Formats: sequence, C-alpha cells, structure tokens
Amino acid sequence: MAGLVKTQQDFFNNSEILNRSMAVFQSSTTWSPANKVLADVYVVGGGGSGGISRVTGTSTNRAVASGGAAGSVGASRLVLEPGTVYTITVGAGGLGSNNNAAGVAGGASEFSGSGITTINAPGGNGGNFDGGSSNILYTAAGATGGGVSTGGNLFNANGSSSGDATADGTGGFDNIAAASGGTAPSIFTGDTSLTSGTAAAESATDSLAASAGSSPTAPSDNVTANAASIGGSAVSGPGGTIALSNDAFTILGQYLVHGSGGGTGVSGGSSQNNVGFNSDPFILASGGQTRINNSSSSTRWGLPGKMGAGGGGFVIVGTTSGTFTHPNGGNGFVAIIPIKLLEEV
Repeated sequence: MAGLVKTQQDFFNNSEILNRSMAVFQSSTTWSPANKVLADVYVVGGGGSGGISRVTGTSTNRAVASGGAAGSVGASRLVLEPGTVYTITVGAGGLGSNNNAAGVAGGASEFSGSGITTINAPGGNGGNFDGGSSNILYTAAGATGGGVSTGGNLFNANGSSSGDATADGTGGFDNIAAASGGTAPSIFTGDTSLTSGTAAAESATDSLAASAGSSPTAPSDNVTANAASIGGSAVSGPGGTIALSNDAFTILGQYLVHGSGGGTGVSGGSSQNNVGFNSDPFILASGGQTRINNSSSSTRWGLPGKMGAGGGGFVIVGTTSGTFTHPNGGNGFVAIIPIKLLEEV
C-alpha cells in the first residue's frame, strides 16, 4: 500500500492513489464512508485575498499591493468508520472591495467526528496595500499565514507568507508600481518557506514589478524593475490524469496538478496571461498584477487564488477607466485519500 504522502507525485501521480476513489470537498457538508477505511485526511483553510491599490489623476502615481497568504494545512492518518457521521467545514476564500483596500483573511476549515481528533486549519491573511503621490518609499508588507493548524497527526502547518511589494518614489518619477503574488498551501510536506517573491519597483518612470505566486512545492522569484515592466515567471507543477470521487468535486482528463500565476506588468491595458500555461491547475496561487494608463472601459479582474491559495496583489496607476475587482482568495478544501480498506462493518 502507499506510504505517507509527502510529495506531489505521491499525492496525485501515484498509480495506487489514482486507482482508488479520492474525495475532495469544496463546500461544508457531512459525510460517512461506505466501509471502514484507513485514510489520509488533508484539511486546508481558505486563502487570503490580495491587496488592491489604485492611485490615479496625479503627476506622481505610486502604488503597491501584496498577495494573500495561503490557508494553513493539517493532515492526519485516521481510521474512518461507516457508522460515524463526519462533519466537514470548508473555509471561504477572502473577499474584498474593489478600490484601495487590504485583502481579507480566508475562513478556517475543519474535519471532525466521534473517535478522532478534530483537525482545524485557519485561513490565510489578506495582502496589504499603500500608495500616494509623495516622494517616499511605499511598502505593502507581505501577508502572513493565519496560524498553525491543530489536530493533525502527520503534520500541522501555517500558510506560507507572500512577498513584500515596494515602490521607490524618492526620485520624484511617475507611475511606479509593484505587486507580489499570493502563496499556495503546503499540502505535501507542510513546508512554510514556499513564499512568493518580493516585488520592487525602483525610482524611475514607468517602473512596474510583479512577482509570481508560489506553488505547493516551490517559492517564486523576487522581481525588480527599473523603467520597465517586469513580471515573474510562473512556477508550474507536474501533469497527470486526476480522477477524483464524485462525492464532491470531479476532475477527469489531463490537468496540471498545481502551479502558480506569473506576475504581469501591463501598460495601456494590454491583454496578458496570468497563469503562464494553458491547462487549468487544481491548485493555483495567482501572480501580482500591475497596470498603468488602463485604456479599456471593461472590467479588469484582480487575479484570484484557487483551492486554499492566496490572490495576487493588484495595482493600478495613471489615467484609468473601467471597473476593477478585488483579487479573491481560493476557498479551502478537505481531501480524503484512502490508504487501505479495513474489514467491512
């Protein structure tokens, strides 16, 4: 039988796991197994939303926003009984406003029932923001995890922090903006060092810096821009066929298991590809996004996280039009992976 789940290959690409039913719950419910089973249970809190900063209509626009932090993760190996009703609580991703606001923390997720220790995973905190027209250094500190999970007998982990975003306005230049990416939940090992990179816009006109989101197995790079638009590269995960149980959420076909959004720096509202690859990943921490002189009257979306990951920081400077929306965090989830079937009851 499969051993302790520690890597993304074990978690999703191991043939033994793929040949079993695997339940992934994205909303709160109650659940009982059909048979007595030894299973690994992963509980992930909701991701925090990214900060959003919008500074327009002045000659010296500077703005910064940091991405949201991932939800905490608690994991246990448990014997689950068919006669027991287990309560699954899924924390919502953080939501927020559409103009100059810090991100909002995600909600806590939980797995509980008779005869087991309750696993509780707090949500990640929201990103921060700052901005204005003064000749100073603007900083949006990275978001932190909402607290270490409790009750896991395999591991308990906090959510990884997002990188700081800074814009150096000391030289008096215009349109300086930086946004860091959100972070992904550390579901494989509980490693909380997998942060998103910092984003630093130096003192020069039209300096735009945006770091990518982290992935569950790797941090993203730091990004520095000087009179240029610099976006961090996406961190992609492995491919594989994922067949999940119809109990809650189903994915069939070839999908990337996880990844992150690349950071984007955009002038004039040009189109961009935040994700950095074509397939839709199961877990996604979005990259930061910076825009100057947005020329479109259409809605510009802050880039949300998925499955417990944080949303990316979102920054707009210069002459703008259109509607802007907050980069929400991803809802948490509970995953139940059967290890072996015990006697039927």
